Amino acid sequence: MDGSVAVAVALGAMAMGGFGAGGSATAQDLPPTRSVAPEFSAKVVPSGLTARGRARAKLVLDQAVRTRDGSHPPALQSYELELDRHVRLALAGIPKCTSDGRQSYPYRKVEERCRDSRIGRGSAKVEVAFADQEPVEVTSRVRIYNGPFRGRTRTFYVFMRFPAPITGAVVPTVKLRRNASGPYRTRLVASIPEIANGAGSITDLRLVFGRRVIFAGCPKGGLHFRADAAFDDGSRFGAGVAQLCEQRGKDI
Repeated sequence: MDGSVAVAVALGAMAMGGFGAGGSATAQDLPPTRSVAPEFSAKVVPSGLTARGRARAKLVLDQAVRTRDGSHPPALQSYELELDRHVRLALAGIPKCTSDGRQSYPYRKVEERCRDSRIGRGSAKVEVAFADQEPVEVTSRVRIYNGPFRGRTRTFYVFMRFPAPITGAVVPTVKLRRNASGPYRTRLVASIPEIANGAGSITDLRLVFGRRVIFAGCPKGGLHFRADAAFDDGSRFGAGVAQLCEQRGKDI
């Protein structure tokens, strides 16, 4: 693939601790063996939303992973994101990207075959640190495509393409699940494959789900999101964040 890679990772971000109206959180209570400082934020755009029912909107997710001493961060292994009950990711009726052999396709071919299945976009950075070498940072644009059912579970893919030194193609699946009750109704679950034989770690990830698939309302003046993640050094983090929203169409 000409020294490039199509890497698909799941939605999400991870942090521990803070709960703020600004829709972001940073890690606290870190394990003594690793000084990791992940940050996570989530917001619906626009912030002015209907007070009754749901209307089309965008969902913006940002994740960053740093170490307090500036060393190479551990790699993400899994993460899970839960959306406020008034934010819905609706994939019904969206064409499915079901092409076999996605791992071997160059990015352009994936886009050609799955353009009608695209449900989002974004950007990503990965730091690659091989033994006895200085870390190298590489960047990628991100495209998100609706995927097929796995049993009764809806899925989607998040594709990223990085230049050397990352090679090969990894395409894990993101599973969309529904909670029957509670403050969070939409749950996104995925595993993160090794990048560059374990030498690569995601340091920044932005995912933007478009108005085509996001429907949101603001009946109570705020929206809540939760993220949970695990790293390859055994660390686990979780955070809840909140976003203030403006109620439109509410009776006075």
